[in-house]
Amino acid sequence: MDPTSTLTASLLLSLPINIRKRIYVFAGLVRECPITITPPSRGVIRPVESNFHTCAYKLRKQMRPDRVTVDSPECDCPHIPKQLLLVCKAIHKEVLELLYSENKFIVRTHQHVEDLRVLLTLPSEGIRALRHLLIRLNSWPCIRGHSLTNMKKGECWVCDDGNISNSDPEVSVGNSASEDITAGWLDVCQRLAAIITPGKLHLEFICDVGDLATAEYIIRPLKSLPRLRECSIRLGRRVDYTLRSLAESTALGLTTEETEEKQTVSKFTFSSLPREIRLRILEFTNLGPGGSYLSDFSPIRFTAGKYNHEVGAWNMRSAVRTCCTKCSFTKLHCSCPLNYASYSKSCACRLLPLELFLVSQQMYVDAAEILFSSNTFLFSGTYVETMNALKSLPSDSLKQIRRIRLDMGGDYLVRHENENEWWTLLSFIRNNLETSKLCIELDFDMDGYQISENDMYSSDRQRQSKIAYSSYVIFMRAVREELSDLLDFHVELGIFFDLEPVLEKYVMGEDYDANIGNKYPRRNKAANYVLWKDEWRNKIPPWHKDLDSFEGDSNGPLLPGL
Repeated sequence: MDPTSTLTASLLLSLPINIRKRIYVFAGLVRECPITITPPSRGVIRPVESNFHTCAYKLRKQMRPDRVTVDSPECDCPHIPKQLLLVCKAIHKEVLELLYSENKFIVRTHQHVEDLRVLLTLPSEGIRALRHLLIRLNSWPCIRGHSLTNMKKGECWVCDDGNISNSDPEVSVGNSASEDITAGWLDVCQRLAAIITPGKLHLEFICDVGDLATAEYIIRPLKSLPRLRECSIRLGRRVDYTLRSLAESTALGLTTEETEEKQTVSKFTFSSLPREIRLRILEFTNLGPGGSYLSDFSPIRFTAGKYNHEVGAWNMRSAVRTCCTKCSFTKLHCSCPLNYASYSKSCACRLLPLELFLVSQQMYVDAAEILFSSNTFLFSGTYVETMNALKSLPSDSLKQIRRIRLDMGGDYLVRHENENEWWTLLSFIRNNLETSKLCIELDFDMDGYQISENDMYSSDRQRQSKIAYSSYVIFMRAVREELSDLLDFHVELGIFFDLEPVLEKYVMGEDYDANIGNKYPRRNKAANYVLWKDEWRNKIPPWHKDLDSFEGDSNGPLLPGL
């Protein structure tokens, strides 16, 4: 050993242990994003994913799941300084423990058993120190298992892999490649069971299987592991309630501490509680606003007349529904129960507990009241589709709805023939919902008025903006006439933001303050609301005088009657 390195090692070891660990961290021994473990032929530890630029883990952590863009060649995360392992035995031991305990690790097999057996080559001290480990026996739709994939073009939008046809097939009993994988999986579980520390490891296991028999066969080796700190399991590429139930029962069994003495618990019936307490408890399930789901999933969404639990702009182009990014510590591998046959305790998607409606008649009544009275119902689509969605709900439930949000964006809004449909929708709301207890929110999308960036300073801008203003007038007049006894009314405009309180007062009265509301105040829109810098987009237009006397665009009416 070099005398200089010997002196450096002795000086380092003379420092307190907490100081030495801080030095190891600053040296780059601990990474924020996961480390992919690969076979020895391709390096024992590969600290970066090829084709990554700005680390995808950091992007998914810091940004909304539907705002991820990765399109440059290399990751910017630091490499692990493996030279620290070679200094001396004392430092080797400390570095090894810190490396495995503070970092997150991924193992992907790609249907090659040698990829999986790399876990058998890791040092026992490292496996004993492991705290985060993801094992994936097959990757789909991308070869790295990323879910944000354009299936039509065959491209992964995360790692830019141009050929997703190389992804792995489902594991099934009887397939020779699958048999090799399952045999290697059994060897890995036996070694993990003999070494890992009980109650310390967060294990994520993904194996997309073809049937229940294969799932049970794959799950069996997992049950030999000691108690885990947390466990997420995914068993299928599609929502399958039988496989989901198997994943959930296995994960809970692996994370529940067994006690020798079983405590006797007195029987308790939920139905014996006063109704006020029952409803309060149900509010803290995913039926109500107090659930553990991500705030983006709060509204009950209907798109084109059908219930839709998707969130974000990737939905129409991605292979799966939007992931909450909370279901996996990798931020890229999805185990959300809304997307797959999986279970993840940390998943923050809103999975409605519809099983409660099947418990009893009393539970059905209580659960329905919480679902319909405490949530905001968001409708996107044409007025006919929105009305059909409302008609699909039970008539008693319509009376319980307290908050409706209508997405008024889209080109369909400015078509001449839609005025009658808008009036018909409002008439249906008046006749079937309790408008005196109802809050309606209208969200006008700027794109619906076809005023693009190129039109902002053109001579036609004034006409375009007057068309938008004419639309506002039509909608406000209809709401004022059809829903004269609304409890609360909020408007978010595409342009003329200062006009919002004017329109709200036009419908609700001069004393109405939408920021406070009679019961439902205006939502905080600062986080996702774009305020244009142009003054003409913000200020009340100069031709605004009296909404009742406004005659519309002089160059041609937008809708009949203007």
